[in-house]
Amino acid sequence: MARPNVHIVAPTYQEPDHVERFLLAWQPFLLPGDELIIVNANPGDQSSKLIAAYAISENVDFKVIEIVGHPSEFWTGTINRGLDYVQIEHGGQDLLYVTNIDVCPINDIIKNCFKVARKGERFQVSPVFLDETGRAMSSGFRIISYIFAVMEHPFRNNDISQIAASGSTRVDCCSTRGLLTTVAALKLAGVPDALSLPHYAADHEWSLRLKKRGFVPRICHVARAEVARNNSGLQEAKILTWRQRVNLLLSLKSSYNVKYRAKFVLLSFPKYSWATAILSLVLRALVQVALLAKR
Repeated sequence: MARPNVHIVAPTYQEPDHVERFLLAWQPFLLPGDELIIVNANPGDQSSKLIAAYAISENVDFKVIEIVGHPSEFWTGTINRGLDYVQIEHGGQDLLYVTNIDVCPINDIIKNCFKVARKGERFQVSPVFLDETGRAMSSGFRIISYIFAVMEHPFRNNDISQIAASGSTRVDCCSTRGLLTTVAALKLAGVPDALSLPHYAADHEWSLRLKKRGFVPRICHVARAEVARNNSGLQEAKILTWRQRVNLLLSLKSSYNVKYRAKFVLLSFPKYSWATAILSLVLRALVQVALLAKR
């Protein structure tokens, strides 16, 4: 069965090198009728020039679109500008792929992820994400315990040779490093919650919300994507002092932020688990910060 048109949405923040790599990487896999939508939080910069050049290139037979963002917005506000455009302009039968500008396809992610969607099933599918050494990163997770907020990340730290070359693995939450679903899913579940979760955990809450609406999360073994070495989400480990580590507990973009860990639980977990799950995540954040701090 021929796949429907796909609308790929990615945010960018003054990252022309990533933008150029992203545009080149997707070019072999997109078809007429597909759209590559980049939400630029700093419109008019070098990234805008690259996007404009691809939009008029004779070698590109799909649409390349720049959506104007704002530098004051974080991930959720920026990505939502692109998602709002897709909701308004396109029908529910089309595909939607939400990703980041520093994540590039290694093979035809859209075709491979679409293939693992069960016939008639509402779906959300992520590829396997690899670092530049070929080792798998988190591509989604299973919730082992809501009470203690324990998650298992299939394949994480595995060599690519250890992952099956076909099929898929069912999880509880996909990763918006790359998540394929339908425009119908977006129209039904709505966009990520920018008010409650402006950055950290907004993607996880959105995937779990899709699951609650019946969109089954899977990781496609065959689909592969590479995450850039200087991915912004991996840079916290460079901060070493105690003062800087403590600041991570309060930073809006930090995965250690105790406020947004708690909000994520309140939005996504069953009520019976709220108290213990929040306590567990807060204690875990404190321990992680202590272990990472320079003595």
